[in-house]
Amino acid sequence: MRARTAIPGAATARGRGRRRIAALALCWCCAPAARAQAAAAPPAPADATLGEELGHGFYSRYNVFGYGVYNGLSKPQSDLNLLDIPRSEYELDLRPDFSLTFRQLELGLKPRLAMTHTETDAAFGDRYDRSDSRHRWYLNEAYVRYRFGDRLTAVYARENLQWGPASLLSASNPFNPNNGKNNPNIELPGLDYVRLVAIPGPAWTLSLIANTGSGRYGKDDAYSPAANTGALGVAVSIIGLATRFVDTLTGKPLASPVFQKTYAAKLDYTGEGRYFSVIASYREHDAGRLGAFGGWDASDALLLYGEGSVASTVPLSRDQPRDIRLLAGAAYTLAGGATVTAEYFSNHAGCLRAPVILCAATAWVQPQLPLLRRRYELLQYVDTKIGGNTNVLLRLIRDADDRSYQASVNIEYELGEHWQLYLTPTLSNGSVGSEFGTLPKRAVFLGASYTF
Repeated sequence: MRARTAIPGAATARGRGRRRIAALALCWCCAPAARAQAAAAPPAPADATLGEELGHGFYSRYNVFGYGVYNGLSKPQSDLNLLDIPRSEYELDLRPDFSLTFRQLELGLKPRLAMTHTETDAAFGDRYDRSDSRHRWYLNEAYVRYRFGDRLTAVYARENLQWGPASLLSASNPFNPNNGKNNPNIELPGLDYVRLVAIPGPAWTLSLIANTGSGRYGKDDAYSPAANTGALGVAVSIIGLATRFVDTLTGKPLASPVFQKTYAAKLDYTGEGRYFSVIASYREHDAGRLGAFGGWDASDALLLYGEGSVASTVPLSRDQPRDIRLLAGAAYTLAGGATVTAEYFSNHAGCLRAPVILCAATAWVQPQLPLLRRRYELLQYVDTKIGGNTNVLLRLIRDADDRSYQASVNIEYELGEHWQLYLTPTLSNGSVGSEFGTLPKRAVFLGASYTF
């Protein structure tokens, strides 16, 4: 075996990669008090007037994001279009962000305007192709935070609350397991929360969380090619197919899940080269759930991590599987700074080899879980700042039960200080009735963003 030549700075690059992954795992919406303090502007001068103090703490950012999606449907998909998949979709979003920090009080507001146009082949049960244009104003995220000193923060917010190191999904998150890493250019819906976050020591954080409302979740549940290009959201599409199919044949559509308030307690620990979190939750009129995730720096280049949860409900019969979700992963940072990630996800209560339309009937048992079957494998390669201005993410997801797969490449190019260009081609393949085989065989996402 040939010895590998040491590259100056390689260990430093690897260390930065490991620290970046660990920081994302714990700080992505799970330790808001510490993050808010770090992101806050420096305090205003002591002799500043009230107006000067408010002006000093105000921040605004404006982003205009436009994209187009083309879906290459197979002939059976085009002839029947059971999923009601558009041939093409065009959207222009206005995304302003506002925040104000005033002493111990922090306010944030993220209103949105989306203008969409879609072209769709005649779907199952329809006679004609159709063209649809619409626009909508909505509030995707907002927050009110009050810091009682450095160790206690109260939060009332509509936000996308996520955590954990996993790339495929968050198996421990009882609110929304879909972490949005399939296409980070598309915003995930904000849900309504009340949170109390305490920091009893430098290594520990305790969060008490109440999910009091559905917020924007479920407001756009029709098939969204933008959200589904490059990865998940399969369950939403298949369940929509099942609802439409049953409604057409029997006149009795499947019942949609009703939002249920969820309460959780989350304890985080961050140590030298390791971290872990434990989450206990309860969904009203449903089961309790115990989840956890953690990571360990096995070496300067290798991070090992795991995530999972189990429902407290005991199956009533042998035929009913226990609701257990487990994910194991490893991330290796190469000498040049790129990261290779491999993950395996097991959903014990998922559907096995039945046609995917029949799996939709069991999807309501696991609210919000974005995948339907039991076993999934993910391989991912991420390289940032290629040539100083290009980010690349290659992603392959395989359904090990029906052997369907989806492959995508997410390319982001920074054009100067204000412009970003995006390109995401996606290939999906599988047999009839398979999970990824029901999605478009080819899809292309092309977007541009301007920030000022």
